Amino acid sequence: MSFRVWIDEWCGKLDLSNRVKSKVYDLIDKAGIKDIKPSWVASAIYIASVVMGERRTQAEISKVTGISEVTIRKKYKLMLNRAEG
Repeated sequence: MSFRVWIDEWCGKLDLSNRVKSKVYDLIDKAGIKDIKPSWVASAIYIASVVMGERRTQAEISKVTGISEVTIRKKYKLMLNRAEG
C-alpha cells in the first residue's frame, strides 16, 4: 500500500487540513526516508499537526493509525533529526 493512502486516510480521520497533509509530505521528503512505513507517516502527522497549529496528541494519532505512542515518539525524534540534519 502506498504511503499516500495512509496520509489521506489518517489525516481525514483526524480531521486535519490539506495544509497539514502538505507538511507531512514535506517532512518525509526532507528527512530523506526511502522505505516509508506506517510508523514514519504517523510520526510525520504528529509533527505536522503541531507545527501547523492543528495539534493532535500522540494518543489520538495512535488510536487512528494503530501505531503505538512509544513508536510515534521514537520515530518523530528521529525524523526531526534527519530533517534538520
